[in-house]
Amino acid sequence: MAIKNLFKYWIGWVFGVLLAVFIKSLWENREVDWGNFVTLSIGGLVGIAIGLGIKKL
Repeated sequence: MAIKNLFKYWIGWVFGVLLAVFIKSLWENREVDWGNFVTLSIGGLVGIAIGLGIKKL
């Protein structure tokens, strides 16, 4: 059950990050920074995993 919650929250996080990175690139008239997207997505996955682990305790 925890793995299902992890991916449910992470998909929402990734969608938000993608939207924010896209809007930032439009705002600055630049290309989409995929490195920033990947970094924030992985950071969100780690953070959500830690948060769910603490919540489970």
